[in-house]
Amino acid sequence: MKKSKAVLLILSPIVIGILFNCLIIVPWLSTILMYVGPIFFMIYWGMVGGIFSEYMKNSFKATLLANLSGIISLAIYIWQFVVVSDDKRSMILAVLCQGFSAPLSILTARIGVLVENNPNEITMTTVLIAEIAGFLIMMTIFLIGFSMKKKQKEVFDI
Repeated sequence: MKKSKAVLLILSPIVIGILFNCLIIVPWLSTILMYVGPIFFMIYWGMVGGIFSEYMKNSFKATLLANLSGIISLAIYIWQFVVVSDDKRSMILAVLCQGFSAPLSILTARIGVLVENNPNEITMTTVLIAEIAGFLIMMTIFLIGFSMKKKQKEVFDI
């Protein structure tokens, strides 16, 4: 796989997430995106896993490489929202670092709320858990796509 194609695939979740966050504010589009967006996004990321399986043998290395933008985004998120005080937070970094799994927010928000004593309250802990859950879901979906494509190739190579 060409490096430029790999870089585009690695960065694509952030671009898609930012686009998702921009489109979610359109009233007639928000409901559609909230429920259909995660499905298409998960299918897409599984397909990316399949693409990586054609060029890489090691599933662990492929998963880490493909989710590198997620690893960096999660590290920046923790830095911006846990370590840095509100007045020193970079709004650009704060927005960009949440893009990686943004289309999954309807799923990850439900996971984040599970840790709250009051399910009607959303705190920084809720959002942090949601971000971590989104990252883990993305890694899992990628690995499933990678594995399915490898098995499919093995079946048809026989």
